[in-house]
Amino acid sequence: MRAQMGTETDDERLHSLVGELSVKSERFRQLWARHEVRTAHDVTFRIRRPQVGPLELLVQKFHVPGPLQLEALLLHAAPGSPSAHALALLATLNDSEC
Repeated sequence: MRAQMGTETDDERLHSLVGELSVKSERFRQLWARHEVRTAHDVTFRIRRPQVGPLELLVQKFHVPGPLQLEALLLHAAPGSPSAHALALLATLNDSEC
């Protein structure tokens, strides 16, 4: 989150979110206090869904510090892209249609 916010440190929404997460999670408080910034490795992943056709998703891989050496993957479409619109359409479909 720190890497994504860049220099936008005066954003009240960000301060509110960090405050809320800090109140609800001791682990978040500890991690946020470290001020560590790790960038993700961007990759593109292409899949085809029968309901909406091809999707081009950006995959970001993050290292999760700790003894377990975990990694987290985040898949998302570029804002305003055809894939973003297709994902929005998929979100409206019933589970039985997917």
